[in-house]
Amino acid sequence: MLPPRRITDTFYQLATPFFPVYLSLGRDAMLIDAGVGGTLFLVENRLKEIGVDLARIQSVTLTHCHSDHIGLVPHLLTKWPHLKLRATSAAAEALAKDTVVQAFLAFDQKVAATLRSKNVVDAVPDPIADYRFRVDTVLDDGQVLDLGNGIRWRVYATPGHAEYRRYPLQDYLVVTTEATSP
Repeated sequence: MLPPRRITDTFYQLATPFFPVYLSLGRDAMLIDAGVGGTLFLVENRLKEIGVDLARIQSVTLTHCHSDHIGLVPHLLTKWPHLKLRATSAAAEALAKDTVVQAFLAFDQKVAATLRSKNVVDAVPDPIADYRFRVDTVLDDGQVLDLGNGIRWRVYATPGHAEYRRYPLQDYLVVTTEATSP
């Protein structure tokens, strides 16, 4: 199994390089993107390896609404109901549609089975009864997400690939999510 990838002292890549979940650490912590549901146990193990108290993680922030970036969200919100979900207005609108959610679920289940069959993960979580998304905060262009301890993210609208956002951190780190590799 791959260990968590430390990018900086306060920023890590969890899960797999193809379906990453990022962790940003300030006083509070935030997950950026949520890969696929089949990586739940892998992400939990990575957080334990890093030594992060799960109560410290306050939110999941989506860069955009594609299947390979959101699959873990329903599992996280079910397991850790204190988490707040942040997304663009376009993502919130899409995630409110049952047909969209059902398509995401079908994709997510196929990917989970593939991850398990290829031994990328040791186990996948059981399907959850209520595979739903609830967006708590709609992100606006220019909005600042302050995690404390000097860790601040600014939301930038970057149309093109999708109605998605990028989040530069402290003027030296940009999460583009579609151009990231190991």
